Amino acid sequence: MNFLMPSPSYPPRVFFFAKRLQEAGFNVFGMGDAPYAGLNAELKSALKSYVVQPLDCYDPNGGILENAYRPIRRKVEQLVRRHGKMTFVESFNEWWLPLDARLRQDFDMEGLRPDELEGLIKKSRMKETFRKAGAATVRGEIVRDEASVHDFLREIGSDIIAKPDRGLGSAHTFRLKTDADVAKFWQQRKPGAIYFMEKFIQGEDRQFMSFDGLADRDGAVVFHTAHVYNDGDFEIATTGKTIYYHNLRRDEIPPKFREVGLSAVRAFNVRKRFFHIEFFRIGEDYYGVEINARPPGFVHLDMMNYASGIDIWSIYAKVMKDEKVIVQPACDKVCMQIGRFKRIRYRRSVEEILKKYGSHVAGQFTLGVDLYGDDVLLVLTDDHQKRREILDFATLALG
Repeated sequence: MNFLMPSPSYPPRVFFFAKRLQEAGFNVFGMGDAPYAGLNAELKSALKSYVVQPLDCYDPNGGILENAYRPIRRKVEQLVRRHGKMTFVESFNEWWLPLDARLRQDFDMEGLRPDELEGLIKKSRMKETFRKAGAATVRGEIVRDEASVHDFLREIGSDIIAKPDRGLGSAHTFRLKTDADVAKFWQQRKPGAIYFMEKFIQGEDRQFMSFDGLADRDGAVVFHTAHVYNDGDFEIATTGKTIYYHNLRRDEIPPKFREVGLSAVRAFNVRKRFFHIEFFRIGEDYYGVEINARPPGFVHLDMMNYASGIDIWSIYAKVMKDEKVIVQPACDKVCMQIGRFKRIRYRRSVEEILKKYGSHVAGQFTLGVDLYGDDVLLVLTDDHQKRREILDFATLALG
């Protein structure tokens, strides 16, 4: 079977997918704008061939620009002529999901097609699905013009959030409290983008959480876990605070959260895919924020592997081969990511953290992503008491 990976060099950790797919018997083909010479050596060894081709083919709302798409299609046609039909295409990257879907449609590959993708990438379409899944939701609607934003703010009577209906993370997102905020948003919004606005979810005990895992071809969840964050992406990006988050051990996942998460996987009809579903917990209610129908970003998969003693990349390869998968975790630990920023003066250096807690540091990364920190540490502990001790030691700032 032939497996096409657009942009196989980014995010950096996706090269593990290429390796495990190759080991499982797939012929893996890469396509992207990164020069072949700069690819990770392990990625190179896993690819049957690599085609240099720019992939940028979107309008401001994620629609396909035909003139920019045609060269991509021609390169895939050449691959098909040389190597046979592509069975699957997957970039493992939120941004390239519409391109993946268009290629599936044009080359008759298994998986999500463009008309099936809309409900998984547009925030305005997600809200009704969350309601069907039993999650709490807040009022939201598409921005029509500046006046509609003023009207919505007055109707809600409190904070609102305006974000691209098809967008990534907190990019081009605005929190609006006053008419002056609305005017500023209207001047600074992403040109040409359709925006979605909704009530800002807040509460004294507010907690940002995600339900993460992998579903097989029938939509059955073969592995799932939950992560708790110190705040949402938007708050981290706009306050400049250190970011950290951790998984919950299996018996720590609240039953209601597990129920809502599994129901959301069914409602969004996730099949043969990873899922990263975001919620805000307020008291006993879980408010659906958005779904990402791809692997949770950057080092989340490493965290799953360390916390449960599994190889999630290999499990994915088995799912893609339609093998019956029964995941048997070898352990049940707590894995925490701490992202430290050069702009913050910490009391302890990374070297001091490693000297004191090196036996608990499972991984150390430089991701090159502003939101996640300049220095990223993965900390593995048996319990939350030790996790909190290391967190306090690593994040204490000077003055």
